[in-house]
Amino acid sequence: MVSTDDVRMAYRLILGREPENETVLRDAANACGTLDDLRGAFLNSAEFRGKLEGDISGPTRWSGMEPPMEVEDRVDEATLARLLERVGLCWTGLAEVEPHWAVLTNDNFTRSNIAAHQDAFYASGRNDVDRLAAFLARSSLSLPADARCLEIGCGVGRVTGWLAGRVGHVTAVDIAPPMLRLAGEHLDQLGVGNVSLAHLDSIARLGTLGAFDILFSVLVIQHNPPPVMGHLLRTALDTLAPGGIAYFQLPTYAPDYRFRAADYLAQDPRSHKMEMHALPQHTVFALLEEAGLRVLEVAEDELVGNRLWRSNTILARKST
Repeated sequence: MVSTDDVRMAYRLILGREPENETVLRDAANACGTLDDLRGAFLNSAEFRGKLEGDISGPTRWSGMEPPMEVEDRVDEATLARLLERVGLCWTGLAEVEPHWAVLTNDNFTRSNIAAHQDAFYASGRNDVDRLAAFLARSSLSLPADARCLEIGCGVGRVTGWLAGRVGHVTAVDIAPPMLRLAGEHLDQLGVGNVSLAHLDSIARLGTLGAFDILFSVLVIQHNPPPVMGHLLRTALDTLAPGGIAYFQLPTYAPDYRFRAADYLAQDPRSHKMEMHALPQHTVFALLEEAGLRVLEVAEDELVGNRLWRSNTILARKST
Protein backbone atom coordinates (compact mmCIF):
# COMPACT_ATOMS: atom_id res chain seq x y z
CA MET A 1 0.00 0.00 0.00
CA VAL A 2 1.28 3.46 -0.92
CA SER A 3 0.87 6.31 1.57
CA THR A 4 0.70 10.04 0.93
CA ASP A 5 4.06 10.31 2.72
CA ASP A 6 5.52 7.94 0.13
CA VAL A 7 4.18 10.15 -2.64
CA ARG A 8 5.50 13.29 -0.98
CA MET A 9 8.97 11.72 -0.79
CA ALA A 10 8.77 10.78 -4.48
CA TYR A 11 8.06 14.40 -5.33
CA ARG A 12 11.10 15.48 -3.34
CA LEU A 13 13.55 12.79 -4.45
CA ILE A 14 12.51 12.33 -8.09
CA LEU A 15 11.04 15.68 -9.12
CA GLY A 16 13.02 17.79 -6.66
CA ARG A 17 10.08 19.83 -5.44
CA GLU A 18 7.11 19.90 -3.09
CA PRO A 19 3.71 18.67 -4.35
CA GLU A 20 1.12 21.27 -5.37
CA ASN A 21 -1.36 20.25 -2.68
CA GLU A 22 -2.70 17.32 -0.69
CA THR A 23 -5.12 16.33 -3.46
CA VAL A 24 -2.32 15.26 -5.80
CA LEU A 25 -0.81 13.22 -2.97
CA ARG A 26 -4.08 11.39 -2.31
CA ASP A 27 -4.75 10.79 -6.00
CA ALA A 28 -1.27 9.34 -6.59
CA ALA A 29 -1.45 7.17 -3.47
CA ASN A 30 -4.82 5.77 -4.56
CA ALA A 31 -3.63 5.18 -8.13
CA CYS A 32 -0.44 3.28 -7.20
CA GLY A 33 -0.79 -0.12 -5.57
CA THR A 34 2.89 -0.62 -4.77
CA LEU A 35 6.05 1.42 -4.36
CA ASP A 36 7.24 -0.01 -7.70
CA ASP A 37 4.09 1.42 -9.31
CA LEU A 38 4.76 4.77 -7.67
CA ARG A 39 8.37 4.85 -8.81
CA GLY A 40 7.38 3.93 -12.34
CA ALA A 41 4.67 6.61 -12.45
CA PHE A 42 7.13 9.31 -11.43
CA LEU A 43 9.98 8.14 -13.66
CA ASN A 44 7.62 8.08 -16.65
CA SER A 45 5.90 11.38 -15.87
CA ALA A 46 6.11 14.28 -18.32
CA GLU A 47 7.77 16.40 -15.66
CA PHE A 48 10.58 13.94 -14.98
CA ARG A 49 11.14 13.38 -18.70
CA GLY A 50 11.42 17.14 -19.05
CA LYS A 51 14.02 17.25 -16.29
CA LEU A 52 16.08 14.63 -18.10
CA GLU A 53 16.10 16.87 -21.17
CA GLY A 54 17.11 19.94 -19.19
CA ASP A 55 16.02 22.20 -16.38
CA ILE A 56 12.24 22.65 -16.11
CA SER A 57 12.66 26.41 -15.81
CA GLY A 58 12.67 28.36 -19.04
CA PRO A 59 10.29 28.54 -21.99
CA THR A 60 7.20 26.34 -21.91
CA ARG A 61 7.57 23.13 -23.90
CA TRP A 62 4.52 21.76 -25.70
CA SER A 63 3.87 18.83 -27.99
CA GLY A 64 0.25 19.75 -28.71
CA MET A 65 -0.84 16.29 -27.53
CA GLU A 66 -1.44 17.19 -23.89
CA PRO A 67 -4.67 15.67 -22.47
CA PRO A 68 -7.37 17.85 -20.87
CA MET A 69 -7.27 18.55 -17.15
CA GLU A 70 -10.00 17.27 -14.84
CA VAL A 71 -11.00 20.47 -13.05
CA GLU A 72 -14.13 21.23 -11.07
CA ASP A 73 -14.41 24.99 -11.49
CA ARG A 74 -17.95 25.70 -10.24
CA VAL A 75 -19.30 24.87 -6.78
CA ASP A 76 -22.18 26.02 -4.59
CA GLU A 77 -21.88 29.15 -2.43
CA ALA A 78 -21.23 27.27 0.81
CA THR A 79 -18.38 25.30 -0.75
CA LEU A 80 -16.98 28.44 -2.33
CA ALA A 81 -16.94 30.16 1.06
CA ARG A 82 -15.06 27.22 2.58
CA LEU A 83 -12.50 27.30 -0.23
CA LEU A 84 -11.93 31.03 0.20
CA GLU A 85 -11.61 30.58 3.96
CA ARG A 86 -8.90 28.00 3.31
CA VAL A 87 -7.03 30.43 1.04
CA GLY A 88 -7.27 33.17 3.66
CA LEU A 89 -5.95 30.88 6.38
CA CYS A 90 -3.00 29.85 4.21
CA TRP A 91 -2.01 33.36 3.16
CA THR A 92 -2.49 34.93 6.55
CA GLY A 93 -0.16 32.24 7.90
CA LEU A 94 2.41 32.89 5.17
CA ALA A 95 2.15 36.65 5.68
CA GLU A 96 2.86 36.31 9.38
CA VAL A 97 5.98 34.20 8.79
CA GLU A 98 7.52 35.20 5.42
CA PRO A 99 5.52 38.05 3.84
CA HIS A 100 8.04 39.22 1.23
CA TRP A 101 9.23 35.72 0.28
CA ALA A 102 5.59 34.66 -0.16
CA VAL A 103 5.24 37.38 -2.81
CA LEU A 104 8.51 36.57 -4.62
CA THR A 105 9.99 33.20 -3.67
CA ASN A 106 13.64 34.24 -3.65
CA ASP A 107 15.94 33.56 -0.70
CA ASN A 108 16.99 37.22 -0.74
CA PHE A 109 13.47 38.09 0.37
CA THR A 110 13.18 35.84 3.42
CA ARG A 111 12.63 37.50 6.78
CA SER A 112 16.31 37.07 7.65
CA ASN A 113 17.53 38.65 4.39
CA ILE A 114 14.90 41.20 3.38
CA ALA A 115 16.52 44.16 5.16
CA ALA A 116 19.51 43.98 2.80
CA HIS A 117 17.38 43.43 -0.30
CA GLN A 118 14.21 45.41 0.34
CA ASP A 119 15.03 48.07 -2.25
CA ALA A 120 15.50 45.43 -4.95
CA PHE A 121 12.28 43.71 -3.91
CA TYR A 122 10.17 46.83 -4.32
CA ALA A 123 12.07 48.01 -7.41
CA SER A 124 11.00 44.80 -9.16
CA GLY A 125 7.41 46.03 -9.18
CA ARG A 126 8.27 48.64 -11.79
CA ASN A 127 8.83 45.93 -14.40
CA ASP A 128 5.28 44.65 -13.90
CA VAL A 129 3.83 48.09 -14.62
CA ASP A 130 6.16 48.62 -17.57
CA ARG A 131 5.02 45.26 -18.92
CA LEU A 132 1.38 46.32 -18.59
CA ALA A 133 2.19 49.50 -20.53
CA ALA A 134 3.92 47.46 -23.25
CA PHE A 135 0.89 45.18 -23.62
CA LEU A 136 -1.34 48.23 -23.94
CA ALA A 137 0.96 49.86 -26.49
CA ARG A 138 0.81 46.79 -28.73
CA SER A 139 -2.96 47.28 -28.85
CA SER A 140 -2.61 51.05 -29.49
CA LEU A 141 -3.70 51.83 -25.93
CA SER A 142 -2.09 53.55 -22.96
CA LEU A 143 -2.53 54.01 -19.22
CA PRO A 144 -4.85 57.00 -18.68
CA ALA A 145 -3.44 59.32 -16.02
CA ASP A 146 -6.86 59.54 -14.35
CA ALA A 147 -7.66 55.82 -14.51
CA ARG A 148 -9.22 53.98 -11.58
CA CYS A 149 -7.27 50.77 -11.06
CA LEU A 150 -8.25 47.65 -9.10
CA GLU A 151 -5.24 45.60 -8.00
CA ILE A 152 -6.18 42.10 -6.87
CA GLY A 153 -3.67 40.59 -4.47
CA CYS A 154 -1.51 43.59 -3.66
CA GLY A 155 0.51 41.70 -1.05
CA VAL A 156 2.99 44.02 0.66
CA GLY A 157 2.59 46.69 -2.03
CA ARG A 158 5.44 45.63 -4.33
CA VAL A 159 3.60 46.82 -7.46
CA THR A 160 1.04 49.14 -5.85
CA GLY A 161 3.27 52.19 -5.54
CA TRP A 162 4.35 51.92 -9.16
CA LEU A 163 0.74 51.64 -10.31
CA ALA A 164 -0.17 54.66 -8.21
CA GLY A 165 2.45 56.70 -10.05
CA ARG A 166 0.84 55.98 -13.41
CA VAL A 167 -2.92 56.22 -12.75
CA GLY A 168 -5.36 58.42 -10.88
CA HIS A 169 -6.26 56.05 -8.05
CA VAL A 170 -5.53 52.46 -7.03
CA THR A 171 -7.81 50.29 -4.93
CA ALA A 172 -5.54 47.49 -3.73
CA VAL A 173 -7.11 44.41 -2.14
CA ASP A 174 -5.66 41.36 -0.43
CA ILE A 175 -7.00 38.41 1.52
CA ALA A 176 -4.32 38.59 4.24
CA PRO A 177 -4.53 41.46 6.79
CA PRO A 178 -0.79 41.24 7.64
CA MET A 179 0.03 41.87 3.98
CA LEU A 180 -2.21 44.94 3.91
CA ARG A 181 -0.56 46.30 7.03
CA LEU A 182 2.90 46.04 5.46
CA ALA A 183 1.61 47.49 2.18
CA GLY A 184 0.21 50.47 4.08
CA GLU A 185 3.52 51.05 5.86
CA HIS A 186 5.42 50.91 2.57
CA LEU A 187 3.06 53.31 0.82
CA ASP A 188 3.24 55.71 3.78
CA GLN A 189 7.03 55.68 3.51
CA LEU A 190 6.72 56.56 -0.18
CA GLY A 191 4.24 59.33 0.59
CA VAL A 192 1.69 57.83 -1.80
CA GLY A 193 -1.76 59.28 -1.24
CA ASN A 194 -3.86 57.91 -4.09
CA VAL A 195 -4.22 54.32 -2.88
CA SER A 196 -7.05 52.72 -0.91
CA LEU A 197 -6.38 49.37 0.76
CA ALA A 198 -9.20 46.89 1.33
CA HIS A 199 -9.39 43.49 2.99
CA LEU A 200 -10.88 40.94 0.60
CA ASP A 201 -12.74 38.98 3.26
CA SER A 202 -15.21 37.82 0.62
CA ILE A 203 -15.26 37.95 -3.16
CA ALA A 204 -18.54 39.86 -2.97
CA ARG A 205 -16.53 42.67 -1.37
CA LEU A 206 -15.23 43.53 -4.84
CA GLY A 207 -18.72 44.57 -5.88
CA THR A 208 -18.82 47.24 -3.16
CA LEU A 209 -15.66 49.06 -4.25
CA GLY A 210 -17.05 50.94 -7.24
CA ALA A 211 -16.25 50.85 -10.95
CA PHE A 212 -12.76 50.62 -12.41
CA ASP A 213 -10.98 51.37 -15.66
CA ILE A 214 -8.18 48.84 -15.14
CA LEU A 215 -8.05 45.43 -13.49
CA PHE A 216 -4.51 44.30 -12.62
CA SER A 217 -3.45 40.97 -11.12
CA VAL A 218 -0.11 39.16 -11.49
CA LEU A 219 1.27 36.21 -9.47
CA VAL A 220 -1.95 36.04 -7.44
CA ILE A 221 -4.83 34.19 -9.09
CA GLN A 222 -2.69 31.05 -9.39
CA HIS A 223 -2.73 30.50 -5.62
CA ASN A 224 -6.50 29.97 -5.50
CA PRO A 225 -8.43 26.74 -6.16
CA PRO A 226 -10.16 26.76 -9.59
CA PRO A 227 -13.68 27.58 -8.30
CA VAL A 228 -12.25 30.59 -6.48
CA MET A 229 -10.21 31.59 -9.53
CA GLY A 230 -13.31 31.56 -11.70
CA HIS A 231 -15.58 33.39 -9.26
CA LEU A 232 -12.89 35.94 -8.48
CA LEU A 233 -12.39 36.71 -12.16
CA ARG A 234 -16.12 36.78 -12.87
CA THR A 235 -16.76 39.27 -10.06
CA ALA A 236 -13.72 41.42 -10.81
CA LEU A 237 -14.55 41.68 -14.51
CA ASP A 238 -18.03 42.91 -13.61
CA THR A 239 -16.46 45.91 -11.84
CA LEU A 240 -14.94 47.20 -15.07
CA ALA A 241 -16.51 50.28 -16.62
CA PRO A 242 -17.33 50.27 -20.36
CA GLY A 243 -14.05 50.31 -22.27
CA GLY A 244 -12.19 49.09 -19.18
CA ILE A 245 -9.05 46.98 -19.43
CA ALA A 246 -8.36 43.64 -17.76
CA TYR A 247 -4.72 42.61 -17.42
CA PHE A 248 -4.05 39.44 -15.47
CA GLN A 249 -1.88 36.34 -15.30
CA LEU A 250 -2.72 32.78 -14.36
CA PRO A 251 -1.71 29.19 -15.18
CA THR A 252 -4.02 27.58 -17.73
CA TYR A 253 -2.50 24.11 -17.95
CA ALA A 254 -0.48 21.79 -15.73
CA PRO A 255 0.37 18.15 -16.50
CA ASP A 256 -1.30 15.63 -14.19
CA TYR A 257 -3.20 18.42 -12.42
CA ARG A 258 -6.75 17.72 -11.28
CA PHE A 259 -9.08 19.38 -8.80
CA ARG A 260 -12.14 18.17 -6.91
CA ALA A 261 -13.47 20.43 -4.18
CA ALA A 262 -14.53 17.60 -1.87
CA ASP A 263 -11.07 16.02 -1.93
CA TYR A 264 -9.39 19.38 -1.44
CA LEU A 265 -11.54 20.30 1.55
CA ALA A 266 -10.87 16.92 3.16
CA GLN A 267 -7.22 17.94 3.61
CA ASP A 268 -5.74 19.46 6.75
CA PRO A 269 -6.14 23.25 6.30
CA ARG A 270 -3.34 24.18 8.69
CA SER A 271 -0.27 23.52 6.55
CA HIS A 272 0.15 27.16 5.41
CA LYS A 273 1.89 25.82 2.30
CA MET A 274 1.80 27.85 -0.87
CA GLU A 275 -0.38 26.17 -3.47
CA MET A 276 -0.43 26.42 -7.24
CA HIS A 277 -3.57 25.83 -9.29
CA ALA A 278 -4.61 26.10 -12.93
CA LEU A 279 -7.80 27.15 -14.70
CA PRO A 280 -8.31 25.80 -18.25
CA GLN A 281 -7.79 28.39 -20.94
CA HIS A 282 -11.19 27.76 -22.53
CA THR A 283 -12.81 28.50 -19.15
CA VAL A 284 -10.95 31.80 -18.90
CA PHE A 285 -12.04 32.78 -22.41
CA ALA A 286 -15.65 31.91 -21.59
CA LEU A 287 -15.53 34.12 -18.48
CA LEU A 288 -14.22 37.02 -20.53
CA GLU A 289 -16.90 36.56 -23.17
CA GLU A 290 -19.67 36.35 -20.55
CA ALA A 291 -18.45 39.61 -19.01
CA GLY A 292 -18.47 41.37 -22.39
CA LEU A 293 -14.71 41.58 -22.89
CA ARG A 294 -12.78 41.06 -26.11
CA VAL A 295 -9.35 39.46 -25.86
CA LEU A 296 -6.64 41.76 -27.23
CA GLU A 297 -3.57 39.66 -26.47
CA VAL A 298 -2.66 36.34 -24.87
CA ALA A 299 1.01 35.76 -24.13
CA GLU A 300 2.85 32.72 -22.84
CA ASP A 301 4.85 33.82 -19.80
CA GLU A 302 7.37 32.20 -17.47
CA LEU A 303 5.86 33.40 -14.21
CA VAL A 304 5.25 29.97 -12.68
CA GLY A 305 8.90 28.90 -12.98
CA ASN A 306 8.09 25.52 -14.53
CA ARG A 307 8.12 25.06 -18.29
CA LEU A 308 5.81 22.05 -18.05
CA TRP A 309 3.05 24.37 -16.86
CA ARG A 310 1.44 26.89 -19.19
CA SER A 311 0.98 30.35 -17.74
CA ASN A 312 -0.71 33.13 -19.70
CA THR A 313 -0.80 36.88 -19.36
CA ILE A 314 -4.05 38.16 -20.85
CA LEU A 315 -5.10 41.62 -21.99
CA ALA A 316 -8.79 42.17 -22.70
CA ARG A 317 -11.11 45.14 -23.10
CA LYS A 318 -14.74 45.56 -22.12
CA SER A 319 -17.15 46.70 -24.80
CA THR A 320 -18.08 50.38 -24.70
